[in-house]
Amino acid sequence: MFGRRHDRQHLGGPGCDVLRSETMARLAEIRPSCRLASGGLEAGKLAQQFVDQLAAAPAFGAVGSGRARELGSHAKTLGRRVALLTGRNPHRHPVIHESLAAAGVSVLPLAWTTDQAEPDLDFVVQLAGQLRAADADALIAVGGGAVLDAAKAAAAFAANPGDPFRYLEVIGEGLPLTHAPLPVLAVPTTAGTGSEVTRNAVINVISHRAKVSVRHPQLLPRIALVDPALTHSLSRELTATTGMDALTQCLEPLVS
Repeated sequence: MFGRRHDRQHLGGPGCDVLRSETMARLAEIRPSCRLASGGLEAGKLAQQFVDQLAAAPAFGAVGSGRARELGSHAKTLGRRVALLTGRNPHRHPVIHESLAAAGVSVLPLAWTTDQAEPDLDFVVQLAGQLRAADADALIAVGGGAVLDAAKAAAAFAANPGDPFRYLEVIGEGLPLTHAPLPVLAVPTTAGTGSEVTRNAVINVISHRAKVSVRHPQLLPRIALVDPALTHSLSRELTATTGMDALTQCLEPLVS
C-alpha cells in the first residue's frame, strides 16, 4: 500500500481538480449511452454514483513518509480557530505538535475522555458542544479510525445542533444534515479503516447496543495526510488487527 512509487504522491490539489472535472464531463456524455446499452437505468445509476463520489473527493490529499510535517501549513488554511483531537496519548507523535508550532498554529486540544474503544454518541455530542463553545472553524483529527470517525461526527453535530438521532441511520430518522459539517483535516495513524477518505462516521450508541452511521458528502475530510511513518510505533498486535480490518472491508462487498 505504501510502496516507493506512492511516496510523495498527491491525491488532490489543482491537478486533481482538473482531472476530476474532465472525468465528470466525460461521464456526463456517456451516461445516456450506458442506459441504452444496458436496456435500463442501472448503468446510468452506477455512473452517477461514481460522479457523485468523485465530486466529493477531499480537496487535498497526500500520501508519503514525512507528510505529517506538512500539517501546520495545511492547518493554517482552515481558519483561525482550529481544534485538535487525538487518541488517549496526545503526545504519541511529536511531529504533529512540532509542525503546528513551526507554522504558528495554536489549537484547542480536545481530549479522548471516553473509556470506549470506539466513539460513543455521548462523547461525540460532548465534542460537538466544545467545538460550538469555542466557535471553532475546523477540526484536526490525528489517530486511528475511531478518532477520525469521532471527529467527523462531532464536526457534523457541531454545525447541526439539536437531537443527533435526527441524523443517525437505522435507529434514528436518517435525515440529511441541514448544514455542512465543519472542515476536518485527517491524519490517520493506523491503516485499518480508510476513514480519512469516506463520507460517513460510525458511532457506537450504547443505549441501543448498536453501531450506526451519520452520512453526508462533506463528511469527507477537507484534507487528508497519510504518513506511513506514523504507523511505525504501533504494536505488532494492533498492526495485525488493523490490517485484517482493511482486508475484511475489501472482502465484504464481494460477499454481501
